[in-house]
Parts: sequence; structure tokens; C-alpha cells
Amino acid sequence: MPTEVGTTAAVIAGVILLASLIFGLMPWIWDREPKPEIPEVFIDTFTLGPHAAPLHPYSVEEAHWAMQDHLDCYGTACRARAAAVTVLRETGRMVPAGDDR
Repeated sequence: MPTEVGTTAAVIAGVILLASLIFGLMPWIWDREPKPEIPEVFIDTFTLGPHAAPLHPYSVEEAHWAMQDHLDCYGTACRARAAAVTVLRETGRMVPAGDDR
């Protein structure tokens, strides 16, 4: 008799767990909203992190700050530093000495 009660309790618990899974979790999975798409403007920033090219051209002051922030980066590998170098060269604030670092 005690084994029948234990078996019955286990079966009832299993049925309750299965029912809660089917009627509780499955509709939630099916009705979930799709993840919003990331606009293409932000993809470069998200994929490359702090070394991504800026979303807008740097001002001269921002270019100076970017050069300080990316002091150890190379202009060929860091898009933020490359954009800052471009702005500073175009405005005459930086004259390259041959090293693009």
C-alpha cells in the first residue's frame, strides 16, 4: 500500500509538471515578440566596441580627445583614431611625420 501511494503521488506530480509546462511555458515561448533589429548605423559601434568609427565626423576638440583616448592604437587598426587623424590633418592641426601611429 505505501508504494502505491508513492507511485500515485509521483505520477500526479509529473502530470502537474507536464501540464504547467505545456499550458504555462509553451504559449509564452510562441507569443514572444521578436528581438528588435539594430539599425545599421549602430552595427559598427556594437561590433567593434570603443575602436569603431564615430557616427558623425569629429570636431577638432573631439579629435584631440580621441587621439588622447586612443594613444596606444595604430591608425590602421583603430577607426576612431584614424577618423581623428583625418580631421586633424584636414584642419592643419597635425602634420604627419611619416608614422601613421
